[in-house]
Amino acid sequence: YYLNAVNQSLNSPKNVFRHEIKSIWEKKPISVSSEIKAEFYFIKMFLLEKYVLDELLNEERSFLQGIKNSDTEDIHEIYRNWNDFHFPFHSYRNLIYYKELFSEFKEICRKNNIERYKYWIQKLQSSLFNKLKEVKELRIEGRTYALNCIFKILYSKYNQKIHEFEVSTKERPVDLSIEYFIYDSIQTEINSIIQKKVGQIRAKLDIENKHLIKNILSSIKERGFFIGDNLDFSLWLDLESHFEENVEILEFYYKINLTYERVRFKEHLDIIPLVLFHVIDMNADELYIQISDKFKKEFKTYFQEQFPKEYQNEFFEFIPIFFPDKNIFKIKIKKL
Repeated sequence: YYLNAVNQSLNSPKNVFRHEIKSIWEKKPISVSSEIKAEFYFIKMFLLEKYVLDELLNEERSFLQGIKNSDTEDIHEIYRNWNDFHFPFHSYRNLIYYKELFSEFKEICRKNNIERYKYWIQKLQSSLFNKLKEVKELRIEGRTYALNCIFKILYSKYNQKIHEFEVSTKERPVDLSIEYFIYDSIQTEINSIIQKKVGQIRAKLDIENKHLIKNILSSIKERGFFIGDNLDFSLWLDLESHFEENVEILEFYYKINLTYERVRFKEHLDIIPLVLFHVIDMNADELYIQISDKFKKEFKTYFQEQFPKEYQNEFFEFIPIFFPDKNIFKIKIKKL
């Protein structure tokens, strides 16, 4: 099923990576094993590139149905991986850079010794990220996503090896989450941009509201960037409820935190489904969101309309929790 889908996609004249994709798959046996997960992710990136997406829809639909009907556990795992993976880049130039990163990654990881793995992590955190940063078309959430993709590949293909060493000077274990790597790789850049935007707003604030900006800067200084820290949503939603001219800073934050392109940021309600998607994807247990009074009723109504009751019962619960002067909504994610 999967070979047929890939082979059909290679007919596209716009797919500049058809030879690379074909060469990868021709070297693999028909039976699927965990050893080809990394290549599977890699191929997924290019097959979903927007210039070939339309002609791949039918092949992908047939492909997924075939995988879903399989009795092999490895096939089912790949089916889940396929559905969980979303590739946001929309430029061949970006894809070329990504292809270079992946190729270099594969070459380094052929060396079966711990020092080479350490070298790869260090290189990824420095020179390879700088290469991504030079691609102007690749927005910052795209660079975040690129790192996320690479770490998923690293984890899935070298699961046993990467647990034998520790990452960076902080001696923290490798995790599927990119939180630690974002701290180490782009914290300075992100904080600089956020502080600049905060500074643009600060000049227009009344004296009574300056404590809010102080809290934001303090949180950035103490905690770095916020990926994986759901409670920080309340701070940013509170900021939005106070100031009308901060749309830009919120757009920036939500794009980074959700690493998702197709998001509208003009109102609270638009972010809720994506917030839920993000939390589920990160395997979190619960999420707290603070909503101002004027949005409280609309938030709950929208939430219930967007997610029918039976869907809520299956996947998560919606629980309003009230604190003094606050409207805190708790969304408890149920484990599947």
